[in-house]
Amino acid sequence: MSLLGQLLSITTANEHSVLAKNFCQTLASHYQLMAAHFIVPSANGRLVETLNHPQCLDWKVDDFEHPFSHVLRNDKAMLLERASVPYWRSNNSFAALLGETRLLQQVLIQPIHKEMSSVKAKSKKKLQGILVLIAADHNLTELNQQQDFNKFCQIFSQQWQVLVQLQQQNTQKKVLACSIEDLQQQKHSQQLQKTVDQWLIGQSQPMLQMKSSLVKAAQTELSILLQGATGTGKELAARAIHHSSTRSNGPFLAINCAAIPENLLESELFGYEKGAFSGADFAKRGLLAEANGGSLLLDEIGDMPLSLQAKLLRVLESKSFRPLGGKQEQATDFRLIAATHVQLRAQVETKGFRADLFYRINQYPLYLPDLSQRTGDIPILAQAFIEKYNQEHNRKIRGISFQAIDYLQQYDFPGNVRELRNLIAFACTETSDNCEINCDTIYQRMSMGDFNFAQSVARKIMSQPYLKNQQQHDDFTESFDEVDNLKLAVQQYETAIIRAKLRHFNGSRAKAAASLGMPKRTLAHKCLKLEIS
Repeated sequence: MSLLGQLLSITTANEHSVLAKNFCQTLASHYQLMAAHFIVPSANGRLVETLNHPQCLDWKVDDFEHPFSHVLRNDKAMLLERASVPYWRSNNSFAALLGETRLLQQVLIQPIHKEMSSVKAKSKKKLQGILVLIAADHNLTELNQQQDFNKFCQIFSQQWQVLVQLQQQNTQKKVLACSIEDLQQQKHSQQLQKTVDQWLIGQSQPMLQMKSSLVKAAQTELSILLQGATGTGKELAARAIHHSSTRSNGPFLAINCAAIPENLLESELFGYEKGAFSGADFAKRGLLAEANGGSLLLDEIGDMPLSLQAKLLRVLESKSFRPLGGKQEQATDFRLIAATHVQLRAQVETKGFRADLFYRINQYPLYLPDLSQRTGDIPILAQAFIEKYNQEHNRKIRGISFQAIDYLQQYDFPGNVRELRNLIAFACTETSDNCEINCDTIYQRMSMGDFNFAQSVARKIMSQPYLKNQQQHDDFTESFDEVDNLKLAVQQYETAIIRAKLRHFNGSRAKAAASLGMPKRTLAHKCLKLEIS
């Protein structure tokens, strides 16, 4: 290869390893050397290592049994004559680098530095690597004084720095791309969370945990089993899953398996052909076909007949079905969301539900907490229901009083969010525009026979630690027979509890409030209302 070609091989290299290889080959060819190697500092700076040698050789920079540490410390070239080579060959890695030494006469170890543009920068030269030249003659003695050799090294150093800069730019691009990807992912997560919040209201810890799991579930194609008591919002959760998933542009269909007679449920799901049975005067597509590309909610799946469970399992496994009276299989692709308020695993054990179907639909179980487990959400739920009522009925209910909220939080709500929603709707009806729902309105509704408010409050009171023993517990429950004014009794019980707590904590309202699980402001308001000094 001509000298021009050799120079081009240096200046066109686009990787450091290729550049070092071409540079060393150029020097070996041009100066008729036995070998040329380039050694670079490791990433952590503790080693120097070969870049163009068949073996991966390295040396510790603080080990002075090899010549490279001396070159690094003195920052100048070292010329080894044949007579001194055996001394350094005691270092196995250096011996491997030299290879066959029968014809060896000289070894030049030359540091290569980055080209600096300013005088100040030149005083702080940056090492790019160490050049090792092995010759069978004595031509290396004055080599580093020759103009063409220094020109070769200068071209190499400049190209090396160009590749360093390109590498830095590529790294910056990758970092920027990762940052953009992270921002996009963060934005996507925020959008998903916003979507979920549109369907499910609540910021309590149980709800935040459930919504976080819901978002994760929505990003998969797994079948989801929603479990929770009646009124916890299982259908809303299913809609949140659908609208947070990649199937959000597809249909969302729901059916309550308990609300449809057993003999009609199959035709609702599978559809039927004309003439399939008496009264089938025309063909009808079932929900399995309609849900293609979207999501299908089977609410109260525990009430599905066993015979139909087997057919549903086949659909989930094969992604195909046959309408009633049909002869051809039809393909369908939907995500199944099942919901139930019963313990399906217990039904499996009693043979009331197919085990194979249970494990197929229980790929991602989600539990919706009862309202009694997240009473901290009652204020925002109540406000949301008031706003919805105002919008639907063109009303201007201002909100709900603090005392009314406090009253609501004493109740267990066995009907969960649905019961709270209906209670707020009643209270809105009884409240004038530009007024708040007050405690009396809530009490009015709870005083009706369908509410067990006294028992609910009693359960909460009896769970408090001031009932130290069984005798106190029995005495307390026996006192229920004497209650003839519920509102007054509740106030008396509240007063007794708060006074006991204040005595226990020597009048510290902060500690008393913390022990009762309420904000200090709430306790202060109760003390004012109940005239507790």
